[in-house]
Amino acid sequence: MDPDTPPPAPVHVWRPEFNPVAVVLAAPAKTFTAGHRRIDLSRSQIRSDRIINEMRYMVIAEASGAHRLCLIGPPALEKPLIALIPVTSDVTLRLEATQRLQRHLAGLSAGPPPHGWGLTIPQRTRLSLMLRAIDAWQAGKSHRQIALDLLDPDGEPVSATAWKVSSVRARTMRLIADGLDLMRGGYLRLLKGVAG
Repeated sequence: MDPDTPPPAPVHVWRPEFNPVAVVLAAPAKTFTAGHRRIDLSRSQIRSDRIINEMRYMVIAEASGAHRLCLIGPPALEKPLIALIPVTSDVTLRLEATQRLQRHLAGLSAGPPPHGWGLTIPQRTRLSLMLRAIDAWQAGKSHRQIALDLLDPDGEPVSATAWKVSSVRARTMRLIADGLDLMRGGYLRLLKGVAG
C-alpha cells in the first residue's frame, strides 16, 4: 500500500428498507402492461452512482434535498422502470419521496424532502450531546464530570446530596442511556426518520 496514494472515494450505499426516502426502482414484469416510462437523468446532477451486489445506488443532487435511488437488478435506465413501494408503516414517506422524484424528472421543483424525515435543530443538538456523552462515558469519565463538561461547563460542583436529586444528573443519565441505545441498533430509527 502506497501512503502517497489518496484513499478511494467514499461509497454511498444504504439499505432501502431502512431509508424510506430512497426510491426503489426495478424493471417491470413482462406481464405488467400499464404505462411506464424511461427515466431520463440527462438534466440531473448525479452526485454518486455505484453498483454493489447487483444493486445500483444513485444520489441525485437537488437544491431542496437529494434524491436517493436504489435500482434492483440493476436495470438499465434506458429501459422502462417502475417504483416499488412496500406497504409498511412508512409508506407515506416512500410515496412522497417517489412523487418528489417524479416532479424532478418532469423538470419541476421537487420540493422539500418528506415531512418527518429530517431532524430538527433541537433533535440534532440532543443527538450531538448523546454522542459526546457516550464517548466521555466510554473514556471512563463519571456521570458528574460528563454533566459538568457537557451541560453546565461554567457551573460549580455540587454536593453529593444535591447531585443525587439534580435534574442535570437525570438528564446526563438519559443522554448516556439513549446513546447506548443508539449504539446497539437504535441508529436505524434515524434512517427511518424517527428521531426518538
